[in-house]
Amino acid sequence: MYNNQDMKKKISSLGFPRIVYALLDVAIVFAVYLIGSIGVSNFNDLAIYIYVGIVALFIVVTFVIFKVYKIITTQIGVIEAMKIGAIVASSSIIGYLSTIILHYTGSGIEIMIPWYRWLFIVGVLFFVLPSMRLLVRVGYTFYVSLSKKDSVKTILIGAGEVASILINETRRNLDNNNKIVALVDDDPLKIGGVLSNIPVEGPIDNIAKIIEKYGAEEAIIAISDLSDTRLQEILHILFACPVRVKRAPLLSEMNGPRDTRIMNIDI
Repeated sequence: MYNNQDMKKKISSLGFPRIVYALLDVAIVFAVYLIGSIGVSNFNDLAIYIYVGIVALFIVVTFVIFKVYKIITTQIGVIEAMKIGAIVASSSIIGYLSTIILHYTGSGIEIMIPWYRWLFIVGVLFFVLPSMRLLVRVGYTFYVSLSKKDSVKTILIGAGEVASILINETRRNLDNNNKIVALVDDDPLKIGGVLSNIPVEGPIDNIAKIIEKYGAEEAIIAISDLSDTRLQEILHILFACPVRVKRAPLLSEMNGPRDTRIMNIDI
């Protein structure tokens, strides 16, 4: 049986060194361009390998310049994935324009890929290179979930930015044993929806019934802009429920925009 420190070491080994990602990127770009170039009549064998190799190295160098390999893969999000896709598309456009220039400048180098094949190649790379990293995050999150023992069923009060931060924290941090089973909010546009695959219930005044429904053992107030009056109203409801009560910092108490501290509240 692993303790938390052992688990951390084991999970950290799931992350790949940057050089491994670079080599995988080269291999994937090389393979996709090579497959996409098969049957192009104005390619000789040597030209294929030279051109594809240059494009693969160019994309990797661009990744280095834009610090793609410094992205923490186990925490990669949609924005980082889109950044990678945009770099792939931009680099490929530059590479394609260079083939057109070589073709029409009378250089004697005939390296032309039909535009429809080039679009297919770029589309595949746009999807595959970010997806490879997203799969690492999904695998990491799943592994953390399986590795946690004695998780505490927890309800978050609030379905906004603070709740999203806390959900991500519970999914990536082995020291956090909270298992978020539901969110509770007063916003009718959020009630009945989901946030990060977690159902949003409501309104907050029905928290006692929601706690009973999900068998929650802990409730965390995850609203940073609560007035003192509303905070006391929520606490009054929670203190009548058989749960531990905690809260995230209010705006005036935060150390930064991603402050994930959780404070105990004594009854």
